[in-house]
Amino acid sequence: MRLGSTNRQAGADLLAELRRLAAGTIFDELPMPELSVHDLDIPAAQRLFGRERALDEKSLTHTQAVAP
Repeated sequence: MRLGSTNRQAGADLLAELRRLAAGTIFDELPMPELSVHDLDIPAAQRLFGRERALDEKSLTHTQAVAP
């Protein structure tokens, strides 16, 4: 990999990041299968969204905030 005026070997983290960028995948949108909807603080999130959106398991799955 070219970095400034030097060539460096890209590490695994950088290669993964470049693959995500090439695929158009954002790091914050990657699934975390070890977590579930029960790991979210729904009341805190509901205060942030207000009454504009209901934050139940169905809507969170539909918006891909949680994996099915």
